[in-house]
Amino acid sequence: IKSPTNMIYNDRVTLFEITATDESEIDSIWYSWHGTNVTYLTPYYITFDEGINTIHAWANDSAGNLASALVTFSVDTTNPTIEIVHPTTTFYGDSTQLLDLSISDDIAIDQIWFNWNGENVLYTSPTNVTFADGPITVHVYANDTAGNTFHYSVNFTIADVFTTIWDPTMTSIFSTTVNKIALPLQSTGAYDFWVLWGDGTSDHITSWNQSEVIHSYSTLGLFEVKIIGTITEWGFFNNGDKVKIMEIKRWGSVQLGISSSVFAGCENLVITATDPIPFEGRTNYRGLFMSCTQLTTIPNLESLDTSNVTDMSLMFAGATNFNQELHDWNVSKVTTMQQMFFTAETFNFSLNSWDVSSVTDMSNMFAYAYGFNQPLNDWDTSSVVNMEHMFEFAVYFNQPLNDWNTSSAVNMENMFEYAVYFNQSLSSWDVSNVETMREMFKEASNFNQPLSKWNVSDVTDMYGMFNRADNFDQDLGAWNVSSVTTMQYMFWEITLSTPNYDNLLIGWSSLSVQSLVSFSAGYSQYSSGAAADARNVLDITYEWYISDGGLAS
Repeated sequence: IKSPTNMIYNDRVTLFEITATDESEIDSIWYSWHGTNVTYLTPYYITFDEGINTIHAWANDSAGNLASALVTFSVDTTNPTIEIVHPTTTFYGDSTQLLDLSISDDIAIDQIWFNWNGENVLYTSPTNVTFADGPITVHVYANDTAGNTFHYSVNFTIADVFTTIWDPTMTSIFSTTVNKIALPLQSTGAYDFWVLWGDGTSDHITSWNQSEVIHSYSTLGLFEVKIIGTITEWGFFNNGDKVKIMEIKRWGSVQLGISSSVFAGCENLVITATDPIPFEGRTNYRGLFMSCTQLTTIPNLESLDTSNVTDMSLMFAGATNFNQELHDWNVSKVTTMQQMFFTAETFNFSLNSWDVSSVTDMSNMFAYAYGFNQPLNDWDTSSVVNMEHMFEFAVYFNQPLNDWNTSSAVNMENMFEYAVYFNQSLSSWDVSNVETMREMFKEASNFNQPLSKWNVSDVTDMYGMFNRADNFDQDLGAWNVSSVTTMQYMFWEITLSTPNYDNLLIGWSSLSVQSLVSFSAGYSQYSSGAAADARNVLDITYEWYISDGGLAS
């Protein structure tokens, strides 16, 4: 049987040819294919079955001698099956992508190759391919041992994609309902971007209030949401779907605008993105990561360009687990650090190298930052006006601050309240412009440093200044308290030594003080004689209401 032979054919129509020779004379030739004997006369084409075919052939001569032959062959007209497992039709932020193909055939694959840039490359197993930026088309080819060839392609885009993970099932008082998410766009922004919602759907967004900004999911789970394009304003502002964003996997090239409170209130957010944070040129960091309670560290945060930033207020306020090096930041233009680390309970890294010479407001900066205890004495605080509540409840803070220039300070209210470990010298501070020291050392139970050199002539409010500051016992007789209008609870429940209290009464009574001042000296007792006379001056002449421990026995 000359044709077909023992091989695989990719065409059912094949030439059928038998030759028979004999030393005398061939009498007849016949064959059987489907169980029926057929006389063979001359070569001709037969349409064979798909799959395996077997042909028997016989020939006899005039003497009656018989010979036979058999051939088995396959017909395969089915193309290979190609599935491009990865990449798929989407955006990718990384130019290197795994090319993963699934190829099958009903008989056997001979060769697989792919092409995306005009060059054919053999494929043997999943492999990483580095693509160019922009739209990409990958062509994949496969042929089988029968010669059948199939082609398949996939289109995708390599771009710096803002990649996030969302959980639509999370809800809060301000959020969308279960199985929805709303992008935090703002009416002041300009938008032209594509969003891939992670469920196989996508939308082109050009307006902050476009209906497609809110997306509904038909199934439960976490969804990878990708954005590429232009966003000029993005901010949760402690509102909206703040609890639904779970992770930032890649920042990409999307600029998130200049508004404050970008991720404020995103209590479930973690950031694993390792590409640069795209905040270049931003001047306002107010509330940037406020109340992001799951954040511990943020990759590349230390290398963030902060040279143009003027506002860092509330930046890490409520970020209770955040704790990361920031000492290389250029904060020379920052004017407010109000509540920057407020209730950042874990934060405890050195900031001593910061240039804070432009800062005017440090109020509540480390308030309730329970774990903070780092040097700050190199800071240039000459511009700071407001220091109220700065170290309130910074319970472990106990670092020297004596080199600070406080000449611009006006407000020191509650500055060290409940800073229970703090006991450092502040004697060199220039407090000549301070107007309120209300509860400044309230419950600062370890503080006991000389303050006699302070010029407090502008202070009007000393309410509760040393309230329950149990260890405080210093001579304040040299203070000029002539402007003070309230001293209620000033030394509440503490005891100055009799000599120190005597000096206070004698010194203050010599001034032209305000009338009708309520003054609490706690349990302090005074001596008879000059101190008692001085107390009478304050009590009778200036009609002070004085509560103290009375005359010492």
